[in-house]
Amino acid sequence: MQLNMRPEVAKRGAKVLLSVTAPRATTFEWKVGSSDPVRTESNRFVTSFATSGTFPITVTVTNVDGDVNTATGKLYVTEDEQPFAIIDLKSDSSLTVSQKSICSGQEAITIDRANAVNLSSDRSINTDGRNNDLTYFWRIGLNKTSTQKNVSYTFDELGCEEITLSVSDKITGATHASNMWVKVVNLPPIFNDIQVSVENLDMDPMQVNLKLLGAKDPDGVIRSYTWYYFTDRDDQAQGFRITRLPEANFILPKITGRYYFAVMMEDSNGLKVNTKEVSDVPFSTPDLYVNTNLSTPIIENFTAGNTDVKFGDVTRLSLDVRTPLTSDVADKSEYRWDIDGDGFYDVKTTTPFYEFKYVYPGEYNPKVKVTHKGISATKSLTIIVRNALVPKASIQILGNKIIAYNTSSGIFQSTNWYLNDKKISENKDYLIYELE
Repeated sequence: MQLNMRPEVAKRGAKVLLSVTAPRATTFEWKVGSSDPVRTESNRFVTSFATSGTFPITVTVTNVDGDVNTATGKLYVTEDEQPFAIIDLKSDSSLTVSQKSICSGQEAITIDRANAVNLSSDRSINTDGRNNDLTYFWRIGLNKTSTQKNVSYTFDELGCEEITLSVSDKITGATHASNMWVKVVNLPPIFNDIQVSVENLDMDPMQVNLKLLGAKDPDGVIRSYTWYYFTDRDDQAQGFRITRLPEANFILPKITGRYYFAVMMEDSNGLKVNTKEVSDVPFSTPDLYVNTNLSTPIIENFTAGNTDVKFGDVTRLSLDVRTPLTSDVADKSEYRWDIDGDGFYDVKTTTPFYEFKYVYPGEYNPKVKVTHKGISATKSLTIIVRNALVPKASIQILGNKIIAYNTSSGIFQSTNWYLNDKKISENKDYLIYELE
């Protein structure tokens, strides 16, 4: 279905013919600018405009079966003896789509930093309604200007940018300016495949080498890769490690079944993509059918008392440990705890639990390493530690002085003291205020 406007650029007060190509339609509803919809049984509609500007046009058609379709367009209305600037934008980006109220309430077209934007003024008209005898001035964002008729430009900053086109009639000197907004968005990292190879399949433990193929950020760089694995028996993510290159390796004990691998790519703008979430293909070792060492510890039920805690609260990690014969060996094993998930073990215990406090908010991946009769196994989980900021003060009044001490809880960077909605101090620790 196609909406036609004749003319597409009209003088104020002149008649405009709107028509739509929809052979099977029986009713037509025309919405012109902010006016109320008008329903007709004809595919043609004549209208005019009392003011100049850019007006959205929408026609909704319905056929005998009740099927509905909609077409939209824009009509440009000019003043007499005035040119009119029209901006047309094209881009190869798959994101190029117009959205309402995404730039401080303004409608904007979403674009990216990987593809150039082609800006055209070809449809701009002079005071005679023709497309010649014009001069052009483009302002793109804050830094780019051009006097060319058409401009190609690649944005390099995220966020909203304004594009303005001013045209001047060479003969009369009359000018007109139009503007539009674009929102530059971040493209996520992409990849093709995870290559999984077992270096020594006949040994236990074995080395698994991983390589992320085709990993790239279309509009920047991938700054880190966070690798992890899970198994047929336990789908909880384990063994977190971070690399700067798209490759990693794990030393893993043999199991009956498979290891599955995934990686979290993070770009320079903090956007994260988890291969497990964006791919339907599992990346795993071959099936492993082995005679497991009967002393191999198997970690089960590795949990935290709460995985969403306030910093400063006590966090308790605990787990169960058994062998392939299902015997409980929790009290016969040694435990090393990596509390913050930085790859270094912070404490060693002989009990299958440990209590501690996080002193800073953030996301942590604590890991436990269990050793039983010289054979080890590891497991990780994720804990979110939140900054519970509670403003609080203890106040004393001595004579005409107010003395207050900051007893707030949480981590804070600044403190403001107010009296009757007026800021009177920025001292982080205390306030001494003398009443008049």
